[in-house]
Amino acid sequence: MLLTDTTDLESWADYISSLVAITGSPDLTKGFDWSSISKMTVGTYLDLLDTVETALEAFDWSFYASLLPTIRTQLSAAGLGASEIDAAIGFLEDFISGDLSLITEGFDTVREALAGYAPGDDLIEALAGGPISGGIRLDGDGGKDEFTGTASDDYLSGAGGNDKLLGLGGKDDLFGGGGSDKLRGGAGKDKLEGGNGKDNLQGGSGNDTLKGGGGADVLKGGGGKDKIIGGAGNDKLWGNRGADDFIFKSGDDRDVIKDFNVGQDEIDLAGASVDDISFIKKGDDVLLRYDDIKVLVENVTRAEMMDDDNFI
Repeated sequence: MLLTDTTDLESWADYISSLVAITGSPDLTKGFDWSSISKMTVGTYLDLLDTVETALEAFDWSFYASLLPTIRTQLSAAGLGASEIDAAIGFLEDFISGDLSLITEGFDTVREALAGYAPGDDLIEALAGGPISGGIRLDGDGGKDEFTGTASDDYLSGAGGNDKLLGLGGKDDLFGGGGSDKLRGGAGKDKLEGGNGKDNLQGGSGNDTLKGGGGADVLKGGGGKDKIIGGAGNDKLWGNRGADDFIFKSGDDRDVIKDFNVGQDEIDLAGASVDDISFIKKGDDVLLRYDDIKVLVENVTRAEMMDDDNFI
């Protein structure tokens, strides 16, 4: 589905494309080919709305009046009851009378919903239970992309721009690329990588790997045993539930671990042992230093941190 809450619009256009043989407008039905869903940009979607609306306004519905007796007979033969037939005929009569507001008002609603997006932006949802089976691969093109995956294994890449990627179920790979991105893994063993920019990454219930990349990122694990890798930039890191690993290397900036669980979580300072690390008390927190690596661990004591079990 291209945009949340446009199901009604798509159903209307699908109905009309089969009810009315509008020649010379192949885009009318192409945009609703559910058997081969593909990326459609906001600009293409708006062009499609204009195509449908123009066709409706230009179409002469009056000849359907002579077909109503035949339509009623066919509906009855198909097993529809009297109330269902009346409802169907009433629907057609709305069109015959020229009342197109049910559709055109829906177009206005969708245009308003798309107002905040540029023509190059992509909005795609591949909902579980729909016509798609198995995982999907969606690649952005530098715009502000919003991709939602399936219950299977998905690959979602936003490229540049401020992207929103949601993996749902399955073992998903999510890559934000440039820009300030929001990545959500959902259930399954997911890999989330923000890339450059100020990113927000959140794992789910599985054993996830979160990589912030460049920029001041926010990384939050979920319920599993997660690997939290801040990368360059001053990052804020949460492991949340589960026994998590916080991994650092030379060249990383000063990061903050917000919820280190002593005796459960572990820290990797480029393979350094306790004897190699400096433990500096900073109020209620402890600053860890090894070579050029600096990590502030909040709400722990120096004595708690000076234990081999806290380090990989």
